[in-house]
Amino acid sequence: MQSSALVLIILVLASCQAGDPRGTRKKLPAAQPAPQSSVARPPPAAPPTPTGGVPTARKATNEVHLPASVAWRSWESGLAEAKRRGVPMMVLVYAHWCSKCRSLAAKLDNPEFAAASKGLVMVGQNHDDEPAWLQPYNAEFRGYVPKVFFFDSAGKLRRDLNSGHPRYPYFYGSSQVELLKQLMRDAQKI
Repeated sequence: MQSSALVLIILVLASCQAGDPRGTRKKLPAAQPAPQSSVARPPPAAPPTPTGGVPTARKATNEVHLPASVAWRSWESGLAEAKRRGVPMMVLVYAHWCSKCRSLAAKLDNPEFAAASKGLVMVGQNHDDEPAWLQPYNAEFRGYVPKVFFFDSAGKLRRDLNSGHPRYPYFYGSSQVELLKQLMRDAQKI
């Protein structure tokens, strides 16, 4: 075994030092400029938008993109608005690293979800921000994501509005969007 390793090392070292690299390479002719007609021109600049900005395509990222058609609030402002208006809240807890969260958010980006959200205060909460209000729920229901909670206008958790999963009652996957929309309508009935 040692002799095989020694032979291998000798061969590698010999190949690295074989020949003198100076003067052994042929010089290539200088590169010729490309004809003018084949030079790629940059695409024309995008026209500005009515607000003055230049439109950009949304890049695929490893982040959760909550639907822009919904007015998302923070926990604090959402709770204050729910109390002031006397309407329930839906809270979506997500994490950017969570592929199921990204899939769910993408499935929620549709007109039916936006319409169902109109009678609710919608809160989007990044789990990794570790807000104090979320800690008791993480302790009781584990720290899984995504989670969707429904709260009444006073901020009390509506335990009757859940996914029905025995171990993860507030987990909703991207295949459960119809159930989630139904629960959004149910939350507004009381």
